[in-house]
Amino acid sequence: PVQPYGQVMGGPIGDDDQWFQVTATGTYLPEQFQVRYRSLDGAYGSEVVAVLQTDAGDHLLVDRGFLQREGSRPDGDVPAVTPGEVTVTGYVRRNERGDSIAMEPHEGQIRLISSEALGQSLGLDLLDGFIALSESTPADVGGLTPVPPPDLSEGPHLSYALQWFAFTVVGVIGVGVLVRADIRDRRKASAKAAA
Repeated sequence: PVQPYGQVMGGPIGDDDQWFQVTATGTYLPEQFQVRYRSLDGAYGSEVVAVLQTDAGDHLLVDRGFLQREGSRPDGDVPAVTPGEVTVTGYVRRNERGDSIAMEPHEGQIRLISSEALGQSLGLDLLDGFIALSESTPADVGGLTPVPPPDLSEGPHLSYALQWFAFTVVGVIGVGVLVRADIRDRRKASAKAAA
């Protein structure tokens, strides 16, 4: 169930704290960051992260969604935030891990989302982790595609596993057939040489 963000995002966000649905109400600050080198459903582009100042006075990061790459503008233009008060609902995510250089903003662009690094660059005390937006009231004006949670189904993995097991069986049988044929040919060659 959807919970107020404060019930989940009160402390450090770890792996076990991810994917809870939370809601927060507040106004966006004008600063935004473009998270480069992202993909969604086979399309390449970036994600847009904004800072929401909540009614309770907290500052938290909101991943507004995916911005598909355009041919003439590989990074695309970052759409403006929704003005006025908004209520956002989304999934709690932990800070992304990796090289600290990838988390430091350069001309409004980053490669990994880290509330700690972005908070230092903005001079704000951001709550740990971020919210991956799934719904906004009023609707987000940027035309961004919300990043969905991961698919928890088996997907095509079972068919791939069966395919590789079949290849293995064919390979083992094929090696046996080839070895047997080689032995038979050597016996025939030996018998012919003896005769």
